[in-house]
Amino acid sequence: EHHPFSLESAAMALSSLLCCCVLLSLLVPIQSDGPAASTTPAASMIPADSTAESSGTEGDCNPWMAYRYYEISNGGPVMCGKCACTWDLFEVEAYTESGLKQTFTVKQNAPATSASYSVEKIMDGITDGESYWYGAHSIGQLGEACWDGSLKGAQYVVLEVAGTPVPIQRFVFWQGGSSNCCKVNSLQLRCSNDLTNWQSKAIQVYTERTELKFDESGMTLLSWTGTIASSPRQWLFSPAVALFWLCWLGAPTGH
Repeated sequence: EHHPFSLESAAMALSSLLCCCVLLSLLVPIQSDGPAASTTPAASMIPADSTAESSGTEGDCNPWMAYRYYEISNGGPVMCGKCACTWDLFEVEAYTESGLKQTFTVKQNAPATSASYSVEKIMDGITDGESYWYGAHSIGQLGEACWDGSLKGAQYVVLEVAGTPVPIQRFVFWQGGSSNCCKVNSLQLRCSNDLTNWQSKAIQVYTERTELKFDESGMTLLSWTGTIASSPRQWLFSPAVALFWLCWLGAPTGH
């Protein structure tokens, strides 16, 4: 006698269910607010290629040393899955030791795609929605699909401290979150007092919010929201995709 639901088919169904549960755990990114970090500078926040690529003196940029100018730029490609992408930077905030918000004026910048997405948007206090700096495509093809290392720092803005420079204790960088296509996983922060001699630091950033603390000992990651951006192209070769095919091929077909 034929039993439509045998022990063998039940075992295969259970195996497929477990496989799909593992698949979901790989596909769903963990969105988290990072806890306060220790006083030890986070070594993982300083990529191996942190050597400054700029004219003038090169060294370690530490806003605690009270510079007049701060340049913020893409430290690597835009993780958009194609070539013709530029960076969407939503907001930049800086705070002194007393908690006062530091104000800046824009000294120099790469062009924006339109007045609606001008560089001033990064200082308007709006961290979500449609208020962000959208770099013009004339900057170059910053997408990782056609990435050229010479484009590091191509989309940049130089901010000048309003008034007398004071030590900056915290910087907060905002990107558009997981739903935004044009984010980076690293930026370059440069410091100068004369626009000629620069100190530089490469910083790993998260898809939504990255808060950093600076003091005499260096840089510490305080908190974050989101994940480290990765390319959509990587999904084609990811373990999750391979596991999906294994689950599908191994599923019971019935007869």
